[in-house]
Amino acid sequence: MKKFTGEDIKKGFGLRIKDFREVHNFSQEYIAEKLSTTNQAISNIERGQTFPLPQRIADIINFFNISPRDLFDFGYKRRSQKVERYMLGTYENMRNKLTDTQIESLYNLSSEFANANNSHLGV
Repeated sequence: MKKFTGEDIKKGFGLRIKDFREVHNFSQEYIAEKLSTTNQAISNIERGQTFPLPQRIADIINFFNISPRDLFDFGYKRRSQKVERYMLGTYENMRNKLTDTQIESLYNLSSEFANANNSHLGV
C-alpha cells in the first residue's frame, strides 16, 4: 500500500473536489458562494495549496451529498477526466436509486475486476 504524505493528501483531496465540481458542472464561483467562502479559497483547495478545516470539509460533503469515503478515495491512479466524470456521474445517479449495500457490492465487484485486469496486464 502506498504511503501518503501530507502533500499527497492535500493534492488528492483537491483533485476530488475538482472532480465532483466538474461532474456537476459547477464553477468555482458557484461553490464559493454556496459555501460562503471565496473563489480563491476553492481554487487553493483544488490545487492542493491549502487544506480546509474540518467544518469546511463537512460543508463540502453535505453540499455534494457524498460520504467522507467518496471525498477521500484518492488512492487510485488518476483516470482521464472524461472517464472520471462519467464514473462519478454514474455513481451519483446510482446513489439516488440503489441502497448503500447495493452500491458497496457494485464497488467491490468493479474493484475486483480492475485488480484482475491490472494483474493480467502486468500492472
